[in-house]
Amino acid sequence: MALRCKLFGHKVDRGGARHDGQDYWTGCVRCGARLIRDTDGWRLPTDREIADHDANRAEKRKELDARSV
Repeated sequence: MALRCKLFGHKVDRGGARHDGQDYWTGCVRCGARLIRDTDGWRLPTDREIADHDANRAEKRKELDARSV
């Protein structure tokens, strides 16, 4: 994590935000940390949320690959 992020918080890349079917995800423009949108704003995701997000992305890739065959 960048020093500026520790002092001032993460700077959200709003233009890079994407919806994965459940949540909005983006990164910090300073340190590259993954961020998830919550009702109170952007925050660091839990390990469980990251695992679920990665599983959702893998499933979508499989579906797209199956369609292209």
